[in-house]
Amino acid sequence: MVLKNPTTAAGFRPKRLPLRSRPLLIKLWIRIHIQLHIMKTIQMTIDPKLLKAVDHLTRARKTTRSALIRTALEAEIRRERVRELEAEHIAGYRRQPVAPGEFDAWLGEQDWGAA
Repeated sequence: MVLKNPTTAAGFRPKRLPLRSRPLLIKLWIRIHIQLHIMKTIQMTIDPKLLKAVDHLTRARKTTRSALIRTALEAEIRRERVRELEAEHIAGYRRQPVAPGEFDAWLGEQDWGAA
């Protein structure tokens, strides 16, 4: 037995919101998102040329300035964490350099793929 969607079976189709209503829904969604995630609102100063580029990118990605800037900041924080870990790694090898032959036992285990 195949069940039909009652809304389409009765000939009723939900109407799409008019374009003028969508910005209101986007603002409402942003407000709810901010409240649910307990985000803080900040104010920042930005160069007009950079702002134009941000606005162009937000339109292309169909997102908001806040979301784009949040994503960029998160990516930069991740890159900074990688730099910190790499610096710790380098410092560790400077404190305790690799001894000659230390990894010779592993040379036979390396697989560099078909050359």
